[in-house]
Amino acid sequence: MLTPVSARPCYSWSMVQIENCWWESRKLLDFAHAIRVATFADEFLCEPAYKKVREAIVAAEFATRRPWNRDWQVRPVPEDERFPDAELKCGDDVYPFEIVEADRENRRRCDEYRAAKSLPCQCEHYDPDEEANTALKEIRRVVEQKAAKLYSPKPHLLVYVNFSGGEPTSLYAAGLQDLFGTRFQSAWLLWQKGTFRLWPNPAKIKVG
Repeated sequence: MLTPVSARPCYSWSMVQIENCWWESRKLLDFAHAIRVATFADEFLCEPAYKKVREAIVAAEFATRRPWNRDWQVRPVPEDERFPDAELKCGDDVYPFEIVEADRENRRRCDEYRAAKSLPCQCEHYDPDEEANTALKEIRRVVEQKAAKLYSPKPHLLVYVNFSGGEPTSLYAAGLQDLFGTRFQSAWLLWQKGTFRLWPNPAKIKVG
């Protein structure tokens, strides 16, 4: 049985909502993934009711990779608080995080998954160079959108990159920091098995 850091149950199946409490990152990740695999893909990815579970997966996966070389607890922040999307805590330090996904701007993912239910599996051409270049463009786009919100106080930013190939260069990271670095305390990419810090001090934190 998965037990959150707090003593009370942290999930209501009827409301499909992860509640307001602190979790050990690995237990939250396992629990949120259990919800994901028990749900139709189109429902999980498209229904607003699952938004906090999707964000919990991203935040918990990031926390398990030990950014800043520390062990973190994770709190998925309830929708009615509006800001931030999640918090990470180690000791007395609590870091607010905004979470955003980088995907193809005009992609109709929900339609894709719904159509796939009735269609046979189809092969698609894959161009790794195009994939990598598009990923970098889409990362910049979503970071710019988040920066335009002018959050106060400044949160950290975590971008889930929904592309299979590519990675940022130090020059790319420096360019984003020049443009948007004043808006967030730090900015990170969760990109397949890689974890990348864009700023401060660009670095590849972990590659599986």
